[in-house]
Amino acid sequence: MLLLKNERDTGNRLLFIFLYGLAFIGSCVAYIPMFSLVLPAMVEAMVFEQREVLLTQMTFAGAIVASGAGILFGILSDRMYWMTGSRRFLIGFGLILLLFATLGIASSDSFAPLFIAVLLFQAALNMMLASLMAVLADDVPDRRKGIVSGIFCAGAPSASIIGAMVSRSVHHMHQPIIFWCIAATLIIPFLFFRGQRPGVGDGLDKEIRGWPGSWRVLGLAWAARLSVQLAAVAVTTYFYFFLSDRLQLGADHVGDRMSSIAAVMAWASVAAVAVTLLASWISDRTGRRKPMIGASSVIMAAGLMLMAFQPRWELASLGYGLFILGFSTFNALHCAFTAQILPSPSHRARDLALFNLTNTLPALAGPLLVMTIMGSDVFFKTLWSVSALLCLLGGIVMQFARGHR
Repeated sequence: MLLLKNERDTGNRLLFIFLYGLAFIGSCVAYIPMFSLVLPAMVEAMVFEQREVLLTQMTFAGAIVASGAGILFGILSDRMYWMTGSRRFLIGFGLILLLFATLGIASSDSFAPLFIAVLLFQAALNMMLASLMAVLADDVPDRRKGIVSGIFCAGAPSASIIGAMVSRSVHHMHQPIIFWCIAATLIIPFLFFRGQRPGVGDGLDKEIRGWPGSWRVLGLAWAARLSVQLAAVAVTTYFYFFLSDRLQLGADHVGDRMSSIAAVMAWASVAAVAVTLLASWISDRTGRRKPMIGASSVIMAAGLMLMAFQPRWELASLGYGLFILGFSTFNALHCAFTAQILPSPSHRARDLALFNLTNTLPALAGPLLVMTIMGSDVFFKTLWSVSALLCLLGGIVMQFARGHR
């Protein structure tokens, strides 16, 4: 009987982790194709000659909303967790609000309503993500944080693959709704799971509480992530325009451009998923994450330099693939590292929301950087070169985060 109970408990824990991983992949499907394919294509179709400027303005305003919403809903999530023992209400409510924002985006026929809908989309998305991310620290043991983080970071490549498939088979005006439906299908099973959660393991709370170096290490990890995310925002926001120019298709070939660029993203994502999961598994087995974080930063920089100095779209696409591979691996290992060093279990969602500023602040600083070089003949060459330096800087800073490997 005891053996059967242990097997049942193990099955429940593995199912929880599986459904949690699917839910996070679903959240990626909700927004990554939207920001990397749908919105650039819609802006380009509405205002072709001002596409970079207006997309930059939209990104800047969206980052402000995302930053505030993440912190606000993180605090609310912590309070609800300590009152009810669950964060799922905010995840579900955020998913519903995301549907209304998605409908607003899909129905926009000019830039102004599209701009407003994107701001609502950012608020709803961060309501959902603030609680979803905190579950990693709440309920996943340290010995499995690497592989779960690997599944997380397989979310972005998986979302790109799904984006490629949808863009080839669905009219671009209907794609936002399809992406939300796929996301909901992946998220809802986790919301209704009632089995045993793994629980926080490996003595995380005991290990971190009172450790005087925890905030210093957290600060270094925050700075490293911020540096790399600045580069990632540049790639996410402007790669579509970068490759669109090299494909040399006319302004009236929106569908052809979307499907071609989505195919490049998909092939890069296949390799990224495999390498990320392997690196995450190795980091769990060895307990060493920082050496592979450093190696991934070098891979990102190499890919960006290839994009900067290769005019042919084939080689530029290879550079993009290297960047995505390195970025996915960096994110997975960094996420696991961060979840192990949060100072207190009583406000994990808030702390992760503050850490998530490394995702949203680059969307504020990035456009300011881009505006200084926009219109230059070497716009993309300069943008990718600076981004490569930022990736290297992030990898170096992580090596100084003492106290954890």
